[in-house]
Amino acid sequence: EQDELTAWVHEVKTPMTAMQLIIDRLQDEEAKVSLNYEWLRIHHLLDKQLHEKRIGNMENDVYMENVDLKRLIFQEIKAIQPWCIQKGIGFDVSPGVPAIVTDAKWLSFILRQLLVNAVQYSCGTDISISGKMADGRF
Repeated sequence: EQDELTAWVHEVKTPMTAMQLIIDRLQDEEAKVSLNYEWLRIHHLLDKQLHEKRIGNMENDVYMENVDLKRLIFQEIKAIQPWCIQKGIGFDVSPGVPAIVTDAKWLSFILRQLLVNAVQYSCGTDISISGKMADGRF
């Protein structure tokens, strides 16, 4: 049942947090980078499961607000930074608008999925993120 899956994902997040604290204290930088990469992969898989569960009830889980787009993008880049460093990938970010009206939680999830895919399929090249207004819309 889906509720059991959600409960399980939340239970797994507790040891994941403990693992991150242990990884952060490691002195061996090579091991730290490798473990951070694997930890990040597991973390994103768990996060994806939680969001996929919420999609069925999305109409009850949307909160529209003004969101600083550049800040949100950098927040998601920071979340995958260890992986980007390992792959030698940087970012060129120019969103084209300072803020948009959106649901920050869902936009973060979408951005995270796009960034994870971009990093996964990039080989040491920078990733460009840009946007522009067209017909009064972003």
